[in-house]
Amino acid sequence: MSGLLAKARDIRRKRGLSVPVHQEGSDSSQGISQEELEGINRKINEVASANRIDVRPDTFQLQSTKRGIGLPLMVNFLSLLVLAAGLAVMFYFFRQNESNIEREVQTLSSTEGRLLEVLREEAEANLAAKEAEIAEIQNRLQQVETERSNLARNFDERLAAREQLLREELESELEAERERLRAQGLSEEEIQQRIAQIREEKEAELSQALASFQTELEEERAQAEAALAQIEDEYSSELAAADQARAELQAEARAREEALQAQLDAAREEQQQELDEASREVSEARSALEELNARQEEEQALASQLNGFYSRIRTQISNDNYEQAQNTIELLRNFLSTPAFLETESLSRRRDTELFLADSLSRLITSNQRRNTESTSLARTAELVGEIQAIYGQAAQLQNRGEGEQALELYREAVNLIPEISRSYQALEQADERQDQAALENAVEAAEESGEQQALARAEEEYQVQLAELETRLNQQIQEQTDTIIGLQDQIQSRQLTIDQRDQTIEDLRQELESANARISRQSQELTRLRSGVEDLEGARENLDAETEDLLAQIDSLQQELETRRGNEQNLEEQIALLNSRLQGSEADAAGSAQELEEGMAELESTRSRLSELEDQISELENRLSSREDELAQTGLALQRAEQARAQAETAQQNALDALRELQARETAEPTAGETAPELRQELENNRAELAARESRISELETELTRLERQIARESNRISSLDTQVTNLEEENDRLERELEVTETSSQRLNAETRARIASLQEQVEQLAAVAEDYSSMISAYERYVRAEEQLAAGVEDRAILQGKIALDRFLSAPEVQDAFPGLSQRIKRYDRAFEAAGKEAVILELADEIYAVSSYPPGARREYISQQMEQTDNPDMLDFYENMLLILDQ
Repeated sequence: MSGLLAKARDIRRKRGLSVPVHQEGSDSSQGISQEELEGINRKINEVASANRIDVRPDTFQLQSTKRGIGLPLMVNFLSLLVLAAGLAVMFYFFRQNESNIEREVQTLSSTEGRLLEVLREEAEANLAAKEAEIAEIQNRLQQVETERSNLARNFDERLAAREQLLREELESELEAERERLRAQGLSEEEIQQRIAQIREEKEAELSQALASFQTELEEERAQAEAALAQIEDEYSSELAAADQARAELQAEARAREEALQAQLDAAREEQQQELDEASREVSEARSALEELNARQEEEQALASQLNGFYSRIRTQISNDNYEQAQNTIELLRNFLSTPAFLETESLSRRRDTELFLADSLSRLITSNQRRNTESTSLARTAELVGEIQAIYGQAAQLQNRGEGEQALELYREAVNLIPEISRSYQALEQADERQDQAALENAVEAAEESGEQQALARAEEEYQVQLAELETRLNQQIQEQTDTIIGLQDQIQSRQLTIDQRDQTIEDLRQELESANARISRQSQELTRLRSGVEDLEGARENLDAETEDLLAQIDSLQQELETRRGNEQNLEEQIALLNSRLQGSEADAAGSAQELEEGMAELESTRSRLSELEDQISELENRLSSREDELAQTGLALQRAEQARAQAETAQQNALDALRELQARETAEPTAGETAPELRQELENNRAELAARESRISELETELTRLERQIARESNRISSLDTQVTNLEEENDRLERELEVTETSSQRLNAETRARIASLQEQVEQLAAVAEDYSSMISAYERYVRAEEQLAAGVEDRAILQGKIALDRFLSAPEVQDAFPGLSQRIKRYDRAFEAAGKEAVILELADEIYAVSSYPPGARREYISQQMEQTDNPDMLDFYENMLLILDQ
């Protein structure tokens, strides 16, 4: 502890602080004696020693209670993840705030600056172009002056060259003449004289040719100088016009900047108004959508209940629960009269239709119940008719074989199948028996009274006649029963037709029900389209917001418009190619639709022709059936006549047998009658021959009857086959009629769709033709411009460029180009004027800078400065300016 106090005193001394001095024995400042102080110090030292920590190498090494690296790694990873997420969220919000601020600044303040900068750049570019044009015109004027000096020098050189050429030709001709004279053997003196004479003549011709050539050169020179003077005047006027255009460009740039600023302010106000109006429309659309959704849900619930009624009715009808179906229809009528259904507009319009469907279904159920009852009675009648026909066929076969009694039993069995007819027949038979018995009793009484055998024979013959009449009446009754059966068959067929008609009515009602369900489905689809329309309205609002941003983007794209217009020609060609391809595709679609329509019409015609053929076949079969029925009736008549002939033959045979028996009895009674007259024998032979002939005739009639019966059986089979064919053909006819209706419906729909599509394609073709015509006229105008420019390019370069610019302005001002690119010519002219004005301003500023620089030098040093500038520049315009400055300084 004393060491610490010593260190504290040393520190206080080093810092210049006072150090208290303690005397031995007591502490005057604290009132503590030296012993007490030592005791306190000793206790402090003891406490410090007791609480002192021994420092060893392992003192500061910590041992964890749990070992492992999983938990620390996870804690560190989670900490890093939370830190990264926090940094990302902070960066996102700061970035979003910064983007919003930048967007607001760009929207509110930077847009005007960019527009003004664009206008300034355009003006500078126009002025630079105009300055270049002015410099080019001045350069061309310099070239005209150079060409004028070159023209004079060129004319002198051409005159000298022409004179030299003529003299060389003269010398060659004189030399040739000299050689020719020498060859003739003339003396040298004569040759010299002739040569001198020829020289004089040629010299005169030479002088005349040179004078004429010089005159031509002078005229050509005068024309060239006049042309150069005209070109120089044109260039001077173009230079003055260019200066004026530059001034106009500057003025137009300033006016355009002011106008653009005003348009920008107006566009902002208008855009804000459109945004407010769009917000109001969206709120109205939302309220309308909510109301429409509520109404649609209510209509959907009512429509679901209506469909439930129809589904229940359909199920009950299919299960033949007609009473329950009638009750459900009554519930449906009550539902159609409920206030909720009547207050719904779309469903109330369908109320009459639904009531008609309910009434139709009720009538359908009633007809089905009645049809079931009638079908049961008709089925029983058909069974009885079938049994009667079978028994009648068997009886006819037995009668043909000569088994009359068995056939009569079968006839009676057939009659007994129908109780009413059986009772009628029994009553009739009893009446006939009573009548026959009375006649027989009368005949017996008469025979007994007369006692003669001849009367008995007459009675027997009368009995046979009555028996034949009875058989005839029985056959007539059987025929009547057969006619009754045939009538029943006709009635069954008519009722079957009625059943088929009712089935068709049921099918029609089912189709109407399906069409009603289809209408409900279409109304649901229409409601879905309304919902999509509201969603489209929401999308329209979003599109309006996007269009607002696009409007600001379009203001930024004014600078790029000129470059875009330069690429419009290639884009237009691609568009025309696309339009041509679409035109070809549309024509191909139209051709395909026309072909499809033609195929449909051809199929319809083939179906109609097939139907017509089937109708012809049915008519032919009906005619054949009618002819077969006539033949069958004739065959029946023939059969009746054969039956009558057979009965007559049997009667005659019986009479002959009776006569033969009588003769035999007479021969037996008179054996000794040798004196019998030959007439009796002859009569006997005649009777036998007649009997044989009649037996032969009977066998022939039986054979003919058998043949006729077989023919009748064949005709019956053929009639059955024809009836089957007629039924099949009628079914085929019905099927084809339905197919024809479906085909006609699809054809009408296809015709309507095809006509609409053809009209649309024709409209597109007309639009494409108009676009192609505009494009062709524009291409023609451009080709005329190119040809004019190429012709101008063959002339003087400076003038060709100016005239080419005039031709370009004329091309841009053409109606077809204005229609395709409205306002393009005016914009380019504004840019040119702005560039020219900016160029003039730049020139003025540059000249002002030069004048200011010259004025900054002392008078004596100004010429030296100007001379240095003239040596450094290559611009002829600046050289002219510096020369003018020197002239001003000399004055």
